[in-house]
Amino acid sequence: MDNSYSQFIMTNLAVANDLIDKDEDYDIMWGEGGELLAEFEGSSYDVDSKSEIDCMVDFFNHKKRELKNKEKVRKRLLKEHKRMTLIGNLKHYYELDLENCLMTNADWIVELSKALTDKKYLKKFNKEYAIYLEERE
Repeated sequence: MDNSYSQFIMTNLAVANDLIDKDEDYDIMWGEGGELLAEFEGSSYDVDSKSEIDCMVDFFNHKKRELKNKEKVRKRLLKEHKRMTLIGNLKHYYELDLENCLMTNADWIVELSKALTDKKYLKKFNKEYAIYLEERE
């Protein structure tokens, strides 16, 4: 099969599988399709026992699973980053960094219960924290 035809098929399959933005300029799409074609041709999905299009579909199914897994990892890392940032902000707000926190264990339990039951707790805390930052500086 002509390499231009393969690149045309690869580019269009990539657009259909949302691996290339359909609103992208065609010359950029063509280049990205060429890169995917080169990756495909060097992969275990390019076999002689199936049609080239079927092999490309298998390749895209693999790419989509791969991207889905990367997205899961990215979301997990983002969630962990937000959690660590919140922990740092809480320590700063309650002046643990200054060893100036006057809260008792009972106070912490009350605060924790608020955080667990008030859906707007985080939003309220972030507003209070922003005001606190201005005052502390």
